Amino acid sequence: IQEGLEGYDRTVVNEMRSVYALLGSLLITIYVAADDGMCTGPPPGLNSGSGSAGGCSSDTSSSHTAAESSIPYYVDISVTIDSGLPIWDGPNGLPCAHRIPGKDMRKGDASFNTHINFPVHTGTHIDMPSHFLLEEYEKGNFADKADLDTLMGPAVVVQVPVGSNITAEVLQTLDVHPDTERILFKTDSSAKDLLHQPAFHSAFTALTADGAKWIAENTRVRLLGIDYLSIATYEEVVQGHVELFKKGILVVEGLDLRSVEDGWYTLTCLPLKLGNSEGAPARCILTDAPPEYYTEARGEAAA
Repeated sequence: IQEGLEGYDRTVVNEMRSVYALLGSLLITIYVAADDGMCTGPPPGLNSGSGSAGGCSSDTSSSHTAAESSIPYYVDISVTIDSGLPIWDGPNGLPCAHRIPGKDMRKGDASFNTHINFPVHTGTHIDMPSHFLLEEYEKGNFADKADLDTLMGPAVVVQVPVGSNITAEVLQTLDVHPDTERILFKTDSSAKDLLHQPAFHSAFTALTADGAKWIAENTRVRLLGIDYLSIATYEEVVQGHVELFKKGILVVEGLDLRSVEDGWYTLTCLPLKLGNSEGAPARCILTDAPPEYYTEARGEAAA
């Protein structure tokens, strides 16, 4: 500044110094005020629940609802694949041998490198029609062909009456719009925490064959999900799946719905892109559904 003022009259110099001093004071005041709470939340794209982001803090961020935030509320409805996870007809769950140690830095290797070995229908996973339909298997309708548009979109979580399998009669009593495309059944398997017990339980709640047929014939469902290892009951596991797969309905099994209330959500379910496989492990989450979808899907739009 001093070099820039050389050659000016002393009076002018003093006036310009006063202006610079005033500007400096204003900048300091603005900076302190911003740091003291003028900013009411994190910038777009940052999680408001993290407290402070990018040097911007807010005392009100914890009170923001999901609808007010730019970040959607989400629930991970996948289970962790680890030893002890229940497997079909298995008495002791997934064995420790599913994880095969490869390279090990503790043994002098440059990195860790783990190999895994378990059925594709372990934990949270999708079933393709090729799981039970020979013609679909021979056509190559495998997990890498799964329609992502079907696996992502508005979905309704439906609470199934306790102690009742999902029959055609039960389905007609549930509050599900016939145009619904994705249904996730929350059964008493969630309350019993069956997905976190190593021993397989064959008396789980699921669709009966007539229930599966009713869905295939009376709805526009493209995807069904459930909170245990099969969408169909143990006694009718083949026929129940076949009724759905004949209509091209995708199935997601092994969903952790314990903390999820019934109602509308947005489902995102991404299976591993496995070729030559009739199923694949998947990571699935639920986020809040747009309010307008709930209104339109239920036919409750205001007149």
